[in-house]
Amino acid sequence: LGLVDVLDRCPSIRMPLEHFVAACPRLQPRYYTIASSSSVHPGTIHVTASVSATERPDGSVLGGVCTSYLARGPESCRVFVRESAFRLPEDPAVPIIMVGPGTGVAPMRALLQERAYQRSIYLTPEGKNTLYFGCRDRRLDYLYRDE
Repeated sequence: LGLVDVLDRCPSIRMPLEHFVAACPRLQPRYYTIASSSSVHPGTIHVTASVSATERPDGSVLGGVCTSYLARGPESCRVFVRESAFRLPEDPAVPIIMVGPGTGVAPMRALLQERAYQRSIYLTPEGKNTLYFGCRDRRLDYLYRDE
């Protein structure tokens, strides 16, 4: 049960707003890996996120704070970007093997976009790109099939 649930089930509890706010835990930051190349999409970032929803025993649904917000499609969203540890080889002719063992396909998508960009702009031969990843349900989880 969350704090709001307790207050809802026990209407005799009364507290000033500042006490309620003090009792609420701070939200932890949500970290998502950027799923797009800044060369291909210079003014925007793409993220790959699964909208989480958990059914409670009473039948209500508890949605993820950030993913539920993003799923509603806000016009804009304030984000903080951390530098990525993912790097392509300096020579675009060097082949790369990418493995997404449960970490998601987002960074690999960005790398593949960047490799395609390099090939189109610099007209250089591109090394082979091999991506290994898994998904539970091909119909639902194979998000970038067309790419």
